[in-house]
Amino acid sequence: MAQLALSGMAQQLAEHCVLDSMTDTQVRLLLLPEGSNLQTSLSEQSLKQALEKHLAHPIHLTIQVLVFTEETPSQRRIRMLQERQQLAEQVIEQDEFVRALREQFGAVIIPGSVRPHP
Repeated sequence: MAQLALSGMAQQLAEHCVLDSMTDTQVRLLLLPEGSNLQTSLSEQSLKQALEKHLAHPIHLTIQVLVFTEETPSQRRIRMLQERQQLAEQVIEQDEFVRALREQFGAVIIPGSVRPHP
């Protein structure tokens, strides 16, 4: 996706799609219904132009709104952020120093205050 050098709505549209099929002349993407508001003529045209530039030839782009189970790039990014957050919280909970502070001084971890390392 980074190779396409997209921005704005076209990038958001691409991040909410998965590739269904691709031939020399056609690219077919699937878009979840909750991302359908991203499908405007301008964002679709920008995505098509970026694909044509990347592929170095004209294509016909089809985007079909459809319920599917495959994870979109946007969903993958959110899931990975949530997993990193959960891991950071587990590490803090299991830290011996933090446990000692809790036991000796009644320390409390403020919900939402733990952040994963960048």
